[in-house]
Amino acid sequence: MELAGLVIGGVSLAGLFTTCVDCFEYIQLGRQFGRSYQTAVLRLDLLKLRLSRWASAVNDSGYCVSVQSEDEIVKVKEVLGQIIELFHETKKRSKKFKASDGGAGHDIRAEVDLDTDFESIHLKMKDLALKRQNRSSFAKRASWALHEEKNFNRLIEDIEPLARDLVDIFPAVQEQQRQLSVQEAKELQANRGVVVLQDANQGEDELLRESIAQALAGQAKHQFVENIAKDDVQARYGDEHEGAPVAGTAGSKYEKNEASGKAKVQYGDYYGQGSIFR
Repeated sequence: MELAGLVIGGVSLAGLFTTCVDCFEYIQLGRQFGRSYQTAVLRLDLLKLRLSRWASAVNDSGYCVSVQSEDEIVKVKEVLGQIIELFHETKKRSKKFKASDGGAGHDIRAEVDLDTDFESIHLKMKDLALKRQNRSSFAKRASWALHEEKNFNRLIEDIEPLARDLVDIFPAVQEQQRQLSVQEAKELQANRGVVVLQDANQGEDELLRESIAQALAGQAKHQFVENIAKDDVQARYGDEHEGAPVAGTAGSKYEKNEASGKAKVQYGDYYGQGSIFR
């Protein structure tokens, strides 16, 4: 299996980077997570894809980072090492928790516990990260269970600024990362789980959040957002057509609109019948 490439200034960090990314695959979440389990899975996916995007941008922009100083290479090694160490420390705390609690009631959740939308977007995110690294699968190693949600949140909160540090080391590749996130959004926007992904994204990957929002907005013909109709107002949020509907035409986006009193509101386009105005 080909290692996830990461070459900076002629120095290969493929092994270290692969070890870092694979840490996300070894962690399993305990049943104590309850309803938040599905969101937690996606938050891990977001950080993993964000790291793979950064590495791809660095590799594809060799002309920008080919003469980096040794100090910058050392910084990258330190940050990747810190992420790996965070997983190790969290693993130790989880083992201590399980031992102190006698291991009772700490079954591991599995991907089969994911609802359809969550499973669909989770598998797509996993596939994107693998393709980005020119890999067909992640390394098979012993997994470990994380039982306390507070330790999971702490892990995520500690990794996110480190991912940001990697971006700051090479500001010249930020535009490449933005372009890559746009490509990811195009692949994700049609997935049935893209809405739950946006909801799960709590800052783990703001770049992808923005790209997906723009991609979804681009799908809509019009956007009717936060309109208020009241009293005797009559309103239609849509277009008027003389002919019949055309298959495949983009729809409009409706969000947080309100109507009160005797107001009459029609959502959607008008094709000669059923209008509130006739």
